[in-house]
Amino acid sequence: GSKVANLARLAACDIGSGSTKMLVADVDTAQGRIVDTLWSIERPCSYGIDWKKSADGNLSDCMMAEGMDTLRSHLAKALELGVPASNVRAIATEVFRKAGNGLSFLARI
Repeated sequence: GSKVANLARLAACDIGSGSTKMLVADVDTAQGRIVDTLWSIERPCSYGIDWKKSADGNLSDCMMAEGMDTLRSHLAKALELGVPASNVRAIATEVFRKAGNGLSFLARI
């Protein structure tokens, strides 16, 4: 096969209201397309349910600890697969905008 000149190994993390997903892929940055998917995972993390059950409008300490453990695990795998830390990106669901402590949680990531 032909070599891709603008190849970058990237990791994308989607921190959703019910799960956290990560995809590690080699991406042709000139074309904006995935050349090869190296790893993909989805792990349940019930941020949305936790926030809705909250009396004070915050995510619980337990939920945030579970979320951080999940993110650390995903990040470790991405780094193990050769993704430079500067090539890791994440997006988060609206739960983190609505929860009183959501933005401070994201700032720790």
